[in-house]
Amino acid sequence: MPTTTRIQAISAYRSIPRSTERYMEERLWQRALGRLEGPQPPKKKRRRSRSFAAILRETISRIGRQVDIEA
Repeated sequence: MPTTTRIQAISAYRSIPRSTERYMEERLWQRALGRLEGPQPPKKKRRRSRSFAAILRETISRIGRQVDIEA
């Protein structure tokens, strides 16, 4: 039977690896530099694929019959 142990907050903070800490610091720097450079042109949004439920609803509306769907 597995046992659970309580970890103190300070121990959890200390267990953050240095690589994660460096990555987070790099992200902060990149955000700061982005703000200094000013507004960037908007990125193109990726076209989102339709869900299976949406395709099914459209198909059923074309058929024109009453069908119950549980989505």
